[in-house]
Amino acid sequence: MPLPLPIDIETLVRIVAVGVLVLYVWPRYALVTGRPENGWDAAVGNAAQMMVVLILTGYATAALHAFGWLSLVAVLLALRLVRPSQNASEYQLRPSMRLAARLLEELDRLGGWPSRAWAALRARHRRNAVRRPIPPAAVLGGCAAVAVFGVAAWMRLAVPFAHAAIPFADSSQTLALTQGIQQQHLFLGGVYPQGFYILIADMVRLSAANPVVAAKFLGPLNGVLLVASVGFATYRSTGRVAPAVLAMLVYGTLPRLLPYDSLRQVGLDAESLGNALVLPTLWFVYAAWRRPEAWWRISALALITAAALIQPLAAINVVLAAIAATVGAWLTPGTLYHHLRWLVHWLPRALLVAVTPIAIGIAAGISLQAQSAASPVVAQHQPSPPELVPIVAAAGVLLLLLVRLRTPGRGDPLHDGAGLPLAGLTLLAAALAVQHALPAWFDSRVLENRSGELVALAEALCLGLGLAGIWEALSSIGERTAEWLALAAALAALGYGWAVSSPAPLDALSQYRWVPDDYVAAFVGIGSSLPRKSWLAVGDESGFGYAYGQGFFMSATDFSAHVRAAGRWLAFTVPGHSPNLLPETRIFFFVDKRIVVGPAYRRGAVPRRTRQQASLRSWLAAWQRSHGPLPIYFDGPDLIVYEMVRPGTAPVPAVEGAP
Repeated sequence: MPLPLPIDIETLVRIVAVGVLVLYVWPRYALVTGRPENGWDAAVGNAAQMMVVLILTGYATAALHAFGWLSLVAVLLALRLVRPSQNASEYQLRPSMRLAARLLEELDRLGGWPSRAWAALRARHRRNAVRRPIPPAAVLGGCAAVAVFGVAAWMRLAVPFAHAAIPFADSSQTLALTQGIQQQHLFLGGVYPQGFYILIADMVRLSAANPVVAAKFLGPLNGVLLVASVGFATYRSTGRVAPAVLAMLVYGTLPRLLPYDSLRQVGLDAESLGNALVLPTLWFVYAAWRRPEAWWRISALALITAAALIQPLAAINVVLAAIAATVGAWLTPGTLYHHLRWLVHWLPRALLVAVTPIAIGIAAGISLQAQSAASPVVAQHQPSPPELVPIVAAAGVLLLLLVRLRTPGRGDPLHDGAGLPLAGLTLLAAALAVQHALPAWFDSRVLENRSGELVALAEALCLGLGLAGIWEALSSIGERTAEWLALAAALAALGYGWAVSSPAPLDALSQYRWVPDDYVAAFVGIGSSLPRKSWLAVGDESGFGYAYGQGFFMSATDFSAHVRAAGRWLAFTVPGHSPNLLPETRIFFFVDKRIVVGPAYRRGAVPRRTRQQASLRSWLAAWQRSHGPLPIYFDGPDLIVYEMVRPGTAPVPAVEGAP
């Protein structure tokens, strides 16, 4: 059962628009950095720096009880105002006057934007008038990249459009932690990196979207970012579009060829966002050893810091990528070794920034969250990938390495040297070692089920590098002939892949469903139509995250044990204390018509829900015998929601889209 389409589309548009504005547009004006020649590098590097700023701001404002959209906007504006002016002045202002001068400068720029925009359009028109036509191969490559990326995005975004529920059991916990940050509560339930939840809270605050609907889309959007990161890193590592298309096609649309749990890319999972930083880290760390500009080093350090602030396992993958890039750079000529002093100076500070919030939480007496000690693991249900894929990936990147060792220094030291294929090969070897060796040594289910994520990223990158290797190996017989032969090899590999696995939406709800679609649809309707903190939901314990921050929640067991009738309303009773009338104006009772839960969670969830539903049905039967039947607020295939209205309160219309 999906939510009404206008709600889904409006929420997705809001989130994407805010993400583009905050992570792409505003950093171009607000960050104290240079701008590289390539626009893709600028976008990724500035986004990484802004992620670190947003996470640290979220920590600070939540700890000071000042988290809100106004605080976020103030910090974003302050970044621009405190940025040093690009134009050096012969006059030296006192520190007290600099902020006022910057404010006046920005107001002057704001007033002159129409003339600057018109001048930029005229300049672009003049450049286009003398620009050479785009080659047909480049047009075809761009269209192929857009088509492949669109298919991969559809496979992930089709799930939230088709279902109201959010996959995975920890989605309720993620919602609770996100809402806790919005309510100025850090480390709700224990100490754990809060970066992922802070970023979600920022997107929800700035977009003013319903948090449940926003969370439903933010998980698949993380999967889309993963595919984009594979394409970006492969394109920048090879300098060609075709290898990036191949890497995105294999990683994004043929998940059965790779050893990662593809359904995690549609769930609300912090590791997916952290892993989206792995391959960009490989590229930026390698470029930081080759480029003299400080911007590259700052961006590489920001990627590592952001991963450490988001999720521990993703941080390990990012560090392995940084080590592989360093190995590739240091074993090939052209490395600026004096950058090591800068790295030794700043890397400890970045790590200190990443661990300080955790250390403060532990020092404050907050225990470690259970998720940090034993992350929730779900059973892999997809078949094992073919063993031929890593062999083909390793052979391809070895071919590129040999070709570039024979013809070194043909041009750009970033793309034409042997450093990047060596870095890719090192990352693939490290990922395979982690996948096969560490789980045997540590006997960890977490490593056993999650180690394939890094292997999949490394294999996709190496497959793209391998296509570039075929291309460059055949370039001696002619660039055009080499291009067509490389494309034929790619099509043969894809034909094999499509024979094993074909694109289909990643329907995680079939295995990883914790609550039915009706459950989420009812909460969205209640939260969208009633004032905040005016209602109470009673049902399964999973509802806490869906109600937190919007209303209040009480489990069916606690409600049946402590709530009694007090005249025409209800009171909360505790032995030895006088009853207290419930302050909410409406109470909603979530009663299952049938218990719906994915097979991965059925053993633990069904007995507990059966007990809770029995106690709730018994309480409702006793109330309706003495007070009459309760009105129905929501009636779906799997769930019925009864509404109890406090005397003197106007009724609320039923949720839109309910049968």
